[in-house]
Amino acid sequence: MSAQSETRFRAAMIGTRYAETILKSQQNMILNESNKTEKERLRKKKANTEAEIKAAKMELKKMQRLKEMQIARLEIDKIQRTVEWNDALYVTREFEKLIGVRTCPVRSFTIVFSDSTWANSVRVF
Repeated sequence: MSAQSETRFRAAMIGTRYAETILKSQQNMILNESNKTEKERLRKKKANTEAEIKAAKMELKKMQRLKEMQIARLEIDKIQRTVEWNDALYVTREFEKLIGVRTCPVRSFTIVFSDSTWANSVRVF
């Protein structure tokens, strides 16, 4: 026998002797590989589910913010205007009427035109 055939014979003898162990090992390897692929598939599915949940939560928060903004806009529209541009002048005039004194020396004046086409005088307040 040659060296190659002797090695093959020895490998066959060892193979038959440990056939059960080799078979179990191969089955475990197949199971491990299928478990790995199953685990990977489950991991991906879990990641996708978590991403969907996160997106749904973000959308819910966005909708809540928009709703709060709309409510705030409506509340602002309901508020009556409490300050007028001429409020200070009006308050000053009312105060003067109450105390009977003029605080502003020049409150009104009269413009007299020399031209006859215009009215003789225009009173400006």
